[in-house]
Amino acid sequence: PVLSTIKYFREEYEEHIRKKYCRAGVCSELFISPCENSCPANVNIPGYLSLIAAGRFIDAYNLIRQENPLPSICGRICTSPCERRCRRGTVDEAVAIRELKRFVSDYAMRHEDTYFHDIVCSKNGHKVAIIGAGASGLTCGYYLARTGYEVDIYERESVAGGVLAYGIPEYRLPSDILQHEIDLIRRSGVNIILNTEVGEDVGFKELRAMYDAIYVATGTQIPQKVNVPGEDLKGVLPGINFLKDVKLYNSVDPVSY
Repeated sequence: PVLSTIKYFREEYEEHIRKKYCRAGVCSELFISPCENSCPANVNIPGYLSLIAAGRFIDAYNLIRQENPLPSICGRICTSPCERRCRRGTVDEAVAIRELKRFVSDYAMRHEDTYFHDIVCSKNGHKVAIIGAGASGLTCGYYLARTGYEVDIYERESVAGGVLAYGIPEYRLPSDILQHEIDLIRRSGVNIILNTEVGEDVGFKELRAMYDAIYVATGTQIPQKVNVPGEDLKGVLPGINFLKDVKLYNSVDPVSY
């Protein structure tokens, strides 16, 4: 049994030993709060909730951005695993963590001239290229820029954001909210180069010669098949392709599929 668990759960073992992290949230000695432990971004949830309770909304917003540069987006579309692990839920109901994140993010957006902008370190002389301006690429670029790296993000589409820009309906994630988050990342020193596909408009070898490191964040562009009869028939549209056509090109031609 021991060898079997090591074989099939090796990653969990390594997380416990090397990162002192329990993905399942059952090893209480490895974390302070279940909600923070269950957050993929490891945001200090108890900290920013306490700041909100004290009326320190801008401080709460800045605390969130220490670990997550897209709080306005996550405040709208995050699946909120933290709320499923909230201890308050054992009393009555979980704290509305995601809605509170959205509240302070919207508050900061309305009072942008008052909140503390990101501190960016002096340039360290190193350059990094990032392929893909989706959530992963934008996040990587933001934190690299804050620590002094010169960052260029190459995006083949005409807009930044990846699936955030074309894979989520407008009513769930308004485009102005996404654009505001991208503008803040640009303001930290990240250069986003649109309409440029690596391998077509610029070669990968060329990037290796120009930059000290390359981060590939191309995302999941291929729709997931559901394996039902008829899904390969002409006129059947994958959801992600449909949303992309609507949001980027404002047109859908079912016959073309």
